[in-house]
Amino acid sequence: MDEDNRELSALHKRLQELEASEREHARAEEQERLRTRELQALFDVAGILVEPGSFETKASRALEALADAVQAEWVALRIYDEEVKGLRLVAAIGSGLEEAPPIPVLRGGQLMSGIAFDQGEPVVVNDYPSYPSADPARVAHGIKSAISLLLRADGRVVGSLNVNSKESGHFTPDRVRFLTAISDGLGVLMENANLAEQARNREEQYRMLFENSRDAVFIADHGRLVDVNQAALDMFGYSREEALTISTLDIFADPEKQKTMDRILAETGNVKGFEAKLYKVDGSEIDCEITATIQLSGDDPWPTTQGIIRDVTEQRRAERALRESEEEALRLAHENAVMAEIGRIISASLDIDDVYDSFAEEVRKLVPFDRIDVNLANLNEGVVTHAYWTGLEMPGRHRGDVSGLRGTALEELCRTGSGILFHPEDGEQVTKRFPGLLPAFNSGLRSFVGSPLVSGNRVIGGLFLASTQPNAYTERDLELTQRVGSEIAGAIANANLYAERQRADERVRESLQEKEGLLEEIQVLYGQERRKADQLQVISEVSRDVASILDLDLLLDKTTDLIQSTFGYLQVGVGIIEGDRLEIRAMTGNDRVGRPSADAPLSVRVGEEGITGWVAAAGESMLVPDVSREPRYQYLPGAIEVRSELAVPIKVKGEVIGVVDVASDELERFDESDRVVLQLLADNIGVAIDNARLMGDARELAVLEERNRMAREIHDTMAQGFTGIVLQLEAAEQAFEEAPAELPDHLARAKTLARECLQEARRSVWDLLPRALEEHTLAEALREEVRKFASEGPTRADLRVSGNLREISSYAQTALLRICQESLTNVRKHARATEVELHLDFDSESIRLSISDNGVGIQSGGGGDETGEGGFGIKGMEQRAKLLRGVLKVSRGANKGTRVEVTIPVE
Repeated sequence: MDEDNRELSALHKRLQELEASEREHARAEEQERLRTRELQALFDVAGILVEPGSFETKASRALEALADAVQAEWVALRIYDEEVKGLRLVAAIGSGLEEAPPIPVLRGGQLMSGIAFDQGEPVVVNDYPSYPSADPARVAHGIKSAISLLLRADGRVVGSLNVNSKESGHFTPDRVRFLTAISDGLGVLMENANLAEQARNREEQYRMLFENSRDAVFIADHGRLVDVNQAALDMFGYSREEALTISTLDIFADPEKQKTMDRILAETGNVKGFEAKLYKVDGSEIDCEITATIQLSGDDPWPTTQGIIRDVTEQRRAERALRESEEEALRLAHENAVMAEIGRIISASLDIDDVYDSFAEEVRKLVPFDRIDVNLANLNEGVVTHAYWTGLEMPGRHRGDVSGLRGTALEELCRTGSGILFHPEDGEQVTKRFPGLLPAFNSGLRSFVGSPLVSGNRVIGGLFLASTQPNAYTERDLELTQRVGSEIAGAIANANLYAERQRADERVRESLQEKEGLLEEIQVLYGQERRKADQLQVISEVSRDVASILDLDLLLDKTTDLIQSTFGYLQVGVGIIEGDRLEIRAMTGNDRVGRPSADAPLSVRVGEEGITGWVAAAGESMLVPDVSREPRYQYLPGAIEVRSELAVPIKVKGEVIGVVDVASDELERFDESDRVVLQLLADNIGVAIDNARLMGDARELAVLEERNRMAREIHDTMAQGFTGIVLQLEAAEQAFEEAPAELPDHLARAKTLARECLQEARRSVWDLLPRALEEHTLAEALREEVRKFASEGPTRADLRVSGNLREISSYAQTALLRICQESLTNVRKHARATEVELHLDFDSESIRLSISDNGVGIQSGGGGDETGEGGFGIKGMEQRAKLLRGVLKVSRGANKGTRVEVTIPVE
């Protein structure tokens, strides 16, 4: 029995071992099946991913295979995107995608995939509806189980795989292990597939860039072209077959350039922007820039070269044109600066001999010469005066010499009025055209250029430059010589006029000395009421727009407006030096400051205040790009915010008389070209002011001539009348003793002669030009009367001038000034006004002066018939107007005061 029990026990144990072995074998078979399924699934996924097509399409097919393998209803694949810092959806398959589409990008902690990504571990949920981070849309669609696994490649997480099932507890340990194994291999497969597609995309992009590039792209191997794009074929004119048969050496115009580029490539592996001239198929050359790199292959001494060729022929042509333009601009700036300096030099003195040498040095900067001549022509006498020369000496030729005009280059200038460019090859050519130039040719001069000196539409001389070099001068040199000639012609004419005026002054002084006794009698009879008859014409034409204006304030106002409107400067001011202060007399472009007035002028102390004060003292211009960095800048309350400023001196004969100042609210608004232009304008303003002074001198000369005329007139009329009176009185004395009956007749004749002399004296006094008009224009004289009137009492007075100012007769000026004086006297004595407004208006046919006040109005007897101070009252004003065929009206003004208006026709 025991033996049987032992056998049964052993048999039972054997059966248990067999059953355990079978179970183990079954588990092994199941594991093998699972492994086979895993390998098959991976094989299927790998096969799908290596197929052609887009990555998204292949990923969707791979997910379908995976869903079938694990019997899942919904699968999603996400790839980590570094740019968005999250899991970007690549593909998703399953039901309910339209009703509940997956979120495009998941970030850390968002849903199961985000949580798995944060933890770095897979998340398995077999009761999905109760999961805290479950997607409500997925729950609503019936999902009961879910798993999120991480895809890894090279030890880093590259994405996530999310699988859903509608069966609770669907993800058993075997399925989890299966999906984990799938995900471990899938990460590498997906990464490789993604990289392969990116590589293909880059290759396609490279090919597109290669073919579509506007620059020539080439690949060379062993020194021969193996591939080129269409742009290269278009650039060089080859067909593709021709291009692939040529060596790179064939297209280099300079073989040394090829060697240099090869050397740089060998040393550095690349070249960038290498410049070379290359041949086109037709043999023409183009400028190119080459950028290339090399790729070495083992010990092969001939590397593969890839590169880009850019045709820069037009760019180089444009750069050359730009350089030429810049050089031309610099040349023009230099020429303008020299011309400005020439203008300054010749305007510095009315004695032209004082400035010839400085003038010649400046001319040499424009047109080089070995000799310069200034010759003056006298057409009436047919002679040439050699006013000035310097440089190569000519035998027998001295300054001031006079020679014949016939046969000279100056004769042709006078005849044609055009410049001369002459390059004789031998003496015969000189003798044939200009015999007068033969001494110059024999002295070694071989090139000549000449310009006429024109003043008042008349050739007064010529400027000649000569060089010892053959063919030294061009048309450009002729143009510059003509510009210089036009600058100096006016100065020479002015110098001649100045010399003539000096001679006239000397004659007047000699005449006055002869008539001194008679003038003393005139001074006793008429006191200070001796004035000239007509003004002399302005003797300078340097600046037509301003030089003809004799009213300094109007001149400065127009100048500032002209500068501001022409050049667009924000603010322009002109100051005049008066004593130790610079008074700002005109300003425009700054509405918040306004124009300076007599009551509130703007001024700075010369050398002590502001930029303009420094310029006035130093006599040099100052350009300030940033006034905040300039300690000499002085802020004016109420002015615009000035950021940059430019000030230049106004000089007359080397003396600083004022400053032109421009300002801007921009930093670095002004440059050297602004400095040159503004200095030239300042020089012209100085000439205009100097012209005004010269006009004042001319008026003084006219006064002397008027005195001389009046002396002759008194001698011819009043002196004879007084002589007749004396004779009649002497006859009366004799008749008193010898023939008393004749006494009344002699006395009556003496009375008649006395009345006639008195009438002649009144006429002379009437015709006298007031002293104010001897020294000023009509507008200036009226402005001075208004200033004196306002300074003598509380009444405010203002003068407005309109229309085109022009010269009118001295009689009309005298009448208008006397009427103004009489009207202001009446206002002071009778009107009790607080304001007086005067308006002087010039139109095409007449000149009108109106005086309006806001006083008590016209009073009977106001003004009187005649004042006790030499005036003539309202009747006197009417008589003055009628003598000039004018009209005087006296009426009540619009402001209930009195309005006096006189209109005088202008012939």
